[in-house]
Amino acid sequence: MRVGDTNQAIYDTFTTASPKFLRDFLTEENVKKRDLANSGRSNLSIINLANFLIDWTNNQHPVKELRNSLNLPYILPAPAEDPQPNPPDHTEAIFINKQPLKPEQEIRVVVKSVKKWVLENPEKTTAILCPIGFYAEQVVEALQLANVEVVELLQSTDHTRKVTRLIEKCLMAVSDPSNPTKFANSFDLFYRIDGLEEEETADLSILVAQLRKVRFLEDLVYPHEEPDPEISRLLESRLGPDKHSLASFIAMVRRWQSAAALPVDQLLLLMGSDLFTTPQDLALVHKLSLVLEFASRNHHEYQLPQFIEEISAISRNERKFIGFSDDDNGFTPEAHKGKVLVTTYHKSKGLEWDRVYLMSVNNYDFPSLQEDDQYKGEKWFIKEKLNLEAELIGMLKAIGEDDGVNAMLEAGEASRESRRDYAAERIRLLYVGITRARESLIITWNTGKRDNCTMALPLQALENYLENSHAARG
Repeated sequence: MRVGDTNQAIYDTFTTASPKFLRDFLTEENVKKRDLANSGRSNLSIINLANFLIDWTNNQHPVKELRNSLNLPYILPAPAEDPQPNPPDHTEAIFINKQPLKPEQEIRVVVKSVKKWVLENPEKTTAILCPIGFYAEQVVEALQLANVEVVELLQSTDHTRKVTRLIEKCLMAVSDPSNPTKFANSFDLFYRIDGLEEEETADLSILVAQLRKVRFLEDLVYPHEEPDPEISRLLESRLGPDKHSLASFIAMVRRWQSAAALPVDQLLLLMGSDLFTTPQDLALVHKLSLVLEFASRNHHEYQLPQFIEEISAISRNERKFIGFSDDDNGFTPEAHKGKVLVTTYHKSKGLEWDRVYLMSVNNYDFPSLQEDDQYKGEKWFIKEKLNLEAELIGMLKAIGEDDGVNAMLEAGEASRESRRDYAAERIRLLYVGITRARESLIITWNTGKRDNCTMALPLQALENYLENSHAARG
């Protein structure tokens, strides 16, 4: 027996997650198919929107190769006597913002809406879904600035990334001891990590700008008995009554530089003992030191720059890393009423919230094989806009299948196939996002960092459907 939903197969990068395998199984002789179509998760408006996406994809998508991206059956509401009835329907269950917004504008619009919703509905659950972790991080920062309580479900939590980023910057300063910019960056982040008052932020920005202009950093870190007036003024700088002086940070840097010959994990522990005081942060530094110690055992050739890259992958949210904050220890939506969860579409699978915001539904994050669509991993300057990774994998597959005979594919064939698979997965990803919402759904899109993206083709179809539905209701 196999149970699955091909419409929610959104991990095509894992070979066994392709919907092809379940579809092939269902066509085998003596296999009996039973649809489990009833769902009590969403209200009728949201169910109808998801069903329309299935219908439009199957029958109206302009690219026939993508018409099998979603499959029947349609979602059916829960039966009348079901112990989990559908939430009540209402006329404002769905809102699609059709106006073009720059990414920073989209974030501001969503944050404003979320803040109002949470204040008015403290007993409801709320989620914001983003296509990638980096964009989700920006949403988290904007919510925090707006004093909205945030729960993260990303590769790592905001605090874990901040601690890791500070370690990264300090290691960079030690690895390049004569670079004033790296020194200034580490000092800047050290004072910002716990937050600053507005006046302190202005003072810090001025001081950091002065540090970046220091001609000979060694004169600042190892001053003469009679330093020149500029160095003296910098050494006397303070940032508010409760902050340490620049001189105390310089003392830590001198200590780290003298310990630079130690194994990297020991150097990290020394930094951590100077930079942090809470048990959670010290435990996190210890865990990071174990990561670097493991890397050093497996890569004897590594120098400090390579170890810094290991840390950078965590601080950039490119690597899963569980820290010691409360948000790292599992997630249950019902335990976070009145707060806002921020995560990616992929990580939302299997979860549900009263209100869901779907962001960045443009033709870059949700392409449909249209002429102006763009694709992740493909660079405009590569000849004929090829996906080099897909081309190489296609050649290797052909060699394996043909034993090296006639294995050369036409240039671009593998790229086109990769784009088809990706576009199909993105339609299913949008479907998953829609079906996470119980009572209300907000969908927005942005024009991308180059201001050249458009509303995703499936979203255009959903927006037209919604307008026609409103017109029909009068």
